[in-house]
Amino acid sequence: MKNKEIIMIAAMSETRVIGNEAGDAMPWSVPEEYQRYVDTVSGHTVIMGYSSFMINGKYLEGVELIVLSRSHEISGVKVCTSLNQAIAEAKHSKIFIAGGGQVYKHALDHADQILLSTIKGAYSGSVYFPELDKAKWILDKEEELANYIFRVYRRVRLKS
Repeated sequence: MKNKEIIMIAAMSETRVIGNEAGDAMPWSVPEEYQRYVDTVSGHTVIMGYSSFMINGKYLEGVELIVLSRSHEISGVKVCTSLNQAIAEAKHSKIFIAGGGQVYKHALDHADQILLSTIKGAYSGSVYFPELDKAKWILDKEEELANYIFRVYRRVRLKS
């Protein structure tokens, strides 16, 4: 995993909702936020779980896509059974982790940075973005936009 930058990228509601167990769609439609996501990950590796792939991963172009699944084969897409395997097999040095809830939870220990959009408004769902440990993450940048707030967090590195 050396020389690979691991970045979690996510959109969540003000109550940390990122989706629902049915995995059928995003709870919101904010095209400008989605375009930022697409532009950011373009040309890099994107790792996501199967449900996230079914919602929006199959439409991603210009990325090396790796899907995490223990039970699905996807024609034309690399499938790995663990996050560690996916990171090890990634061809690009910049890797984006793009959901869902369990993938984000496991990726927190690996990530160097988090790009997090908070969508304005009330949305319901049953899958949540994990809480960030303030001792491990520091807010590096915040940008208020019409429909969402974009924040960049970086991992706190202890001086040795």
